[in-house]
Amino acid sequence: MLCFTAELGLTDLDYYQYLSYGGNHKVESTNDARDLQETLKALRVMGIQDSEVFDIFKLVAGILHVGNIQFIEKGNYSQVADKQC
Repeated sequence: MLCFTAELGLTDLDYYQYLSYGGNHKVESTNDARDLQETLKALRVMGIQDSEVFDIFKLVAGILHVGNIQFIEKGNYSQVADKQC
């Protein structure tokens, strides 16, 4: 379940605009890998299927990607600033 970062087009946390607002994303007292495993286990306990969990991750990845889109003004309209995003 955890080997899907390439499939979702995910990269380093610093790449995503939405994740940069708080400054440093590292918290010394947390273990993200363990917390993710606990969350996945809790989702299974609630009866959420792996395919549904993956759908949730696809949705979150999409939101992260959309957050990187920047727009520029062109007359009375706007357009995507960098079409490579």
